[in-house]
Amino acid sequence: WLALRHGAEGMLEALVLLPVLFFPLLLLQRYGATGKVPLSALFWSMRRLGPAAANRPLASVDQGYFALCLLSAACANPRSPIFFAAAAVLSAWALWPARGAGRRPVVWAVAFGAAVALGWGLQLSLVAAQARVEQMALEYLRDHVFGASDAFRADTAIGEIGRLKLSDRILWRIEGAASGPLLLREAAYNNFASDTWFAQMAEFKPLPLEGEASWLIAPGGHQRLRLSGSLRQGRGVLPLPPGTARLDALNVGKAEVNPLGAVRVSDGPEAVSFEAQWGAIEGAGYEPFPADTTVPVRLLPVVWAALVQARAVEGHARDRASAIAGWFHREYLYTTRLDSWGESRSIAQFLAKDRRGHCEYFATAAVLMLRAAGVPARYVTGYLAEEWSDLEQAMVVRARHGHAWAQAWIDGRWEVVDATPPGWFEAEAAEAARWQGAFDLLSWLRFRFERWRAGGEGGSGGGANAALLAAATLMTCWMAWRMTRSRQAVA
Repeated sequence: WLALRHGAEGMLEALVLLPVLFFPLLLLQRYGATGKVPLSALFWSMRRLGPAAANRPLASVDQGYFALCLLSAACANPRSPIFFAAAAVLSAWALWPARGAGRRPVVWAVAFGAAVALGWGLQLSLVAAQARVEQMALEYLRDHVFGASDAFRADTAIGEIGRLKLSDRILWRIEGAASGPLLLREAAYNNFASDTWFAQMAEFKPLPLEGEASWLIAPGGHQRLRLSGSLRQGRGVLPLPPGTARLDALNVGKAEVNPLGAVRVSDGPEAVSFEAQWGAIEGAGYEPFPADTTVPVRLLPVVWAALVQARAVEGHARDRASAIAGWFHREYLYTTRLDSWGESRSIAQFLAKDRRGHCEYFATAAVLMLRAAGVPARYVTGYLAEEWSDLEQAMVVRARHGHAWAQAWIDGRWEVVDATPPGWFEAEAAEAARWQGAFDLLSWLRFRFERWRAGGEGGSGGGANAALLAAATLMTCWMAWRMTRSRQAVA
């Protein structure tokens, strides 16, 4: 059940239907001779305990059924303050007759108001805790159960990045890169069906090994940077900058590349640190396939209508790509939260009705529109590296930096077409957890320890790294002590 793409929506739907399921019990009480429901009517085993036990009445289900209705409505509400206010009013109406004789109305109203305020604070805390638990559960299921991060996957479903990208966990560190944004590509896909991208004709072939740990991908490349991260069970797909030509100091047993440009490795350590030489021309040896020009027939009308609105039907391929990206930037909104969960959010609905979504929707729509305009295109997933860490003096890539974009074949090379409206990176950063700094420090300590255990940079600097680790450990303890004192002061 949890493995289904819409499993969570199905569970919510079941909760929404609870009042319907328990409605016969309410009718049984209302139209019964005594106004009560005997336990023998519900449990066959109660009939064996004698008349006294079998006829013991069940308490009135009115209040319980009312609470069940509130729970059911809460499962489908958009988490708006209006819903909470309406629920408070209904609860006051239901509880007023049961306030007790002699209870002063003013005292009851003050107590009820305090309970409502406490409930509002608790529900805000529960929503934050739920988001954190869901994030951790999804990451665990992805990494350990369903294998969504499996290096050997050949498909990706729309919505996967959006469900996981709110995580603040640091995945990769980049040293030697410029401070500006840098796209890191993991995989590319060329066939779209049933809201899922597939990689067709993408068999991996071994990369030639030069020396002990250098792997040649393509000729060229004049820029260098160092990437440090981890491989689950010693294998994974590497996030690489555009036009990566060579990988140096990559200590793995096997490195492969497919015709779509994805590079995967296996038989390696848990923690890797290697140097990428990049800046080569994207496309040498990776020309378009027939699948890079096809659009599903059922989507052609809405895709073509969008293409006309974007005024991208005619002109040079680069002009069409620019017109498509600019149209999305002007006319659409970026969001990772789509309010109604009971609908199937297709690309057609995104283009014609919603006009808002996260990067996967923008990338998919852009690819289909480019193809309809006669420009071969592919769907690409990876990360946007833009966050600079003063602590680490390097760029960091978090799980929420996951991104998707289009790749168009223009003038004999693959070029990036990012249709996602600008500002999404900052919007994600604004929702970072308040304790992100403490987790970043712990993550950095672990990273430094792994590097120190491996011999530091090039096998030297072990003493300096040890001293740095000791100082950072003391800093972490001090921060934890300050946080504890702050909580005590507030209490």
